[in-house]
Amino acid sequence: MDFNRRAFRDKGRQLKKINGFFSPQSHAFWDLLLRWQKDHMAPGHLVEIGVWKGKSSSVLASLKRDEEQLHMIDPGLKEERFREPS
Repeated sequence: MDFNRRAFRDKGRQLKKINGFFSPQSHAFWDLLLRWQKDHMAPGHLVEIGVWKGKSSSVLASLKRDEEQLHMIDPGLKEERFREPS
């Protein structure tokens, strides 16, 4: 498995700028899991439930392949947050 320490560290720095709940350990786990999937040609779409501010979704999006879909769902978001201002 090809591990790019610099890319992982750079992504970790970017993640610090995003509010949310995604620990460095979780980042390492997801990075390892999704790189394994990519290296073993095991396709699969991704779904995250409970996105909040998108911290973990940014990791998933950076590691997904072009043919995969990423669906982000946050049942706690209020519809009015997406309405155009009057």
